[in-house]
Amino acid sequence: MSSLPVAGSGGRGVIVSLGSSVAFGLVYFLTPYLAPMSGEEVWAIRTVVTLPFIALVLVSMRSGRQISEIGRRIRLRPVLALGVVACGALLGAQLWLFAWAPLNGRAMQAALGYFLLPLVLVVLGRLLYRDRMRWWQWLAAGIAAVGVVYEIVRVGGVSWETLLVTLGYPAYFVLRRMLRTNHLGGMFWEMAAAAPWRRCWWCSRSSTGRRSLSTRRSGGRRPRSRSSPPSRCCSTCSPRACSR
Repeated sequence: MSSLPVAGSGGRGVIVSLGSSVAFGLVYFLTPYLAPMSGEEVWAIRTVVTLPFIALVLVSMRSGRQISEIGRRIRLRPVLALGVVACGALLGAQLWLFAWAPLNGRAMQAALGYFLLPLVLVVLGRLLYRDRMRWWQWLAAGIAAVGVVYEIVRVGGVSWETLLVTLGYPAYFVLRRMLRTNHLGGMFWEMAAAAPWRRCWWCSRSSTGRRSLSTRRSGGRRPRSRSSPPSRCCSTCSPRACSR
């Protein structure tokens, strides 16, 4: 029985890429079934779950030093924290869109950005990092470009969701590469930097929910104080007469 050619890092990379793409599409397909949850709720829960999961993966890979190394660099150069926060904001926007779009009927617009993203990365790699491509890679990129252009024409234009994916992810990748945080340890810090935003959203959500619950219990009216009796226009009329 022949085995797959995965001895090299290239073979493993292809398999991991295909597996992650399948998982990506599966999660995107299943997201609408999470209704009536909102995109913000899915985003918040995902960020809460992702942070300890990354830590668990780093510990299992014995790569926890990636987290401590970035912490040491931040202590030596505090301005690095601003870059980490910026990366966290860029990543948080992408995670939010990934959850929000399928739940609000904008899955096709966001998916078009995911189709266009690899082409933007090819151009970016060629211009910024002088990456070289073989002829068959250029051919594959050309075929993909034809398909993306056809889809843009069919949809009727480029939406803000498409632009957010197409431009947001390259900015995120370039920034974290400049900061030398382009590994799981860097993502751990980015998710941690997004925690205050997540906490603010949960607080605003809970306060809004309490106000809504109080309104429903009072029948849409402000609750009347129990210590003050119903007001009457005079001392002789009944409450029914005053209500007229």
